[in-house]
Amino acid sequence: MPITENSNALLTNYFQFSIARVPNIVYFCQTANLPGIAFGEAEQPTIFSHPIKVPVGSVRFEPLVLNFKVDENLNNWIEIHNWIRTNSNYTQDGGMSPYLDQGSDGDLLITNSSYKPKIKISFRRLFPVKLGNIEFSTITPDATEAVSSVIFSYTDYSIERLETP
Repeated sequence: MPITENSNALLTNYFQFSIARVPNIVYFCQTANLPGIAFGEAEQPTIFSHPIKVPVGSVRFEPLVLNFKVDENLNNWIEIHNWIRTNSNYTQDGGMSPYLDQGSDGDLLITNSSYKPKIKISFRRLFPVKLGNIEFSTITPDATEAVSSVIFSYTDYSIERLETP
């Protein structure tokens, strides 16, 4: 069994997320996930009693989910809202708008304990598919920050090491 050179565990609060199209999300992003990946399988019959499993199909990526604080002017929430409306080909008056550039690239930077970027996950052609609601309440005794979430689909992602392990 090989001995690892770095026995530090990955810490989940050492990250930064950026999307060029929605810059107001960056500062307020609280959580981001590194989406899982899946591949299909099929059973190949054999003359024996147990079939052989073989990989088939294409790679499927789980969605990218960000949770973020909503700024006081709702700038970051409205950026995602408007992006979804643009992609849906829907206008305020119920008319149709022409499709615009639907996707944007984004990066998840994972940092080390000194906050130096260590790994970069680059997402291609991100686009929002669901924007979470914002809850308002007068029954909460203390003022609380508003939070929301956004779910993104994307074409692909790549992983790049920025420093040697």
